[in-house]
This record gives sequence, structure tokens and C-alpha cells, in this order.
Amino acid sequence: MGILGPTIRAAVGDTIKVHFLNKTDMPLSMHPHGVMYDKDNEGADGGKGGSIPPGERYTYTWIVDQDAGPGPGDPSSIVWLYHSHVMAEEEVNLGLIGTLIITAADKAHSDKNPAPRDVDQEFIALYMIFNEENDEESGLKHAINGRIFGNLSGFETRRGQRVRWHLVALGNEVDNHTVHWHGQTVLDHGRRTDVVEIMPASMTSVDMVPRSPGNWLFHCHVNDHMIAGMATRWLVK
Repeated sequence: MGILGPTIRAAVGDTIKVHFLNKTDMPLSMHPHGVMYDKDNEGADGGKGGSIPPGERYTYTWIVDQDAGPGPGDPSSIVWLYHSHVMAEEEVNLGLIGTLIITAADKAHSDKNPAPRDVDQEFIALYMIFNEENDEESGLKHAINGRIFGNLSGFETRRGQRVRWHLVALGNEVDNHTVHWHGQTVLDHGRRTDVVEIMPASMTSVDMVPRSPGNWLFHCHVNDHMIAGMATRWLVK
């Protein structure tokens, strides 16, 4: 998972409660995409949960209604982002990012396990250029899950597995990414491809069944991003 925060899972019909403790020295929040909330649970722009001071706690309540779950053309589970939203631009670059995965109610394993039962493995990949030095080139880290130049591990699977890739992006106008797998194609909402386009705050989920063993490249196909290290590998045994 690299830099990403914990994955929060739910099925349509659930209620998510997040007990948030701010152990940093700056006010922070948790703002979710996709799920339903009232103003106090938005984690942004006012409301009780909009800015939690250092050392303080807050419990966010988010409703997983039908509109938070997969649509008619989606796979059985879909991905949403969450992130801090007090000074969102700065906090995202500090790595205060995570994901929610929401499963259709009739596709979950059980009431206690909301993971989709029609999938063997799920991988999450955040494509983002982290801006660590006020736009100076030396501080632009072209990363997948916060790691660069092949230093992200864990994308390991086997031939014949049903694998779902949850792809997300954040960042600036330069964060236009073309996610590419070597050795395999994916099914992207009915479209067969091996490159998926994502932009800042994009969220999409695609499926594959690996067919060919190998230690394959997984990278952004934008030339400047490849040169700068936005690449890792995925292993098929």
C-alpha cells in the first residue's frame, strides 16, 4: 500500500463510523468521496468535523446508500478516495490519503466481510506526483502509492486469479496519467484495454485474469513520468 492510509470497506446499506484521533501538530480532517454525509461529517468546509485540532478526537459517520455503490455498468466493487481537507493541497502532498472500497449488497462475502465474493484479489494504486519543494523539480516525486523507481512491492498474483485493480489519482494539472500493464489486458467497464487514463481525483476499478507468468512492468506511459520513476512491477506466478 505504500503511503496510503488504511482501506475502509463497506457494502451498500452499511454505515461507516471512523474514530479519528489527530496525533499530529496541525489541524486535520477526513473527507470522503462517494458516500453520504451531513455537514458535520463532511470533513471539510465548516461543520464539526471540518477541522480537528491536534490531540483531539472526532467520530465521522458516513452512510453507504445506493448512490455510493456500484452503478449498472460497474464491477461488483468500486473505489472512492478519502483525504484530509483543512488545507487539502498541502495535506495530500503530506500523504494524508486513503481509499474506501464499496461492494454491491448482493455481491459481498457476508455481513461481516464486505469484500466482493467474485474477486480473488484486489490491488490499489495511487498515481500522483508528490510536490515536496514548492514546485522545484527536485521535489517532484513521480510516485505510485508514494514510491518511485520500482520501490513499490506487493503486486503479486497467479495465473487464472480474478484480480481487481482500483486506480486513483490526485494532484495538479500535470497529474494526467496513463496506467499501463505489461503482459496483460484489463476489462474497463466493458472496454478491453491495457492502458487506463486517470486524471486528478479520478477513481476507477478494472478487472483482469492474468494469463502469462512473468515479472511485468506496471507504469505510467507518459514519457516524462516514466523517466522520473513512475513505475514498478507486478508479478504473475
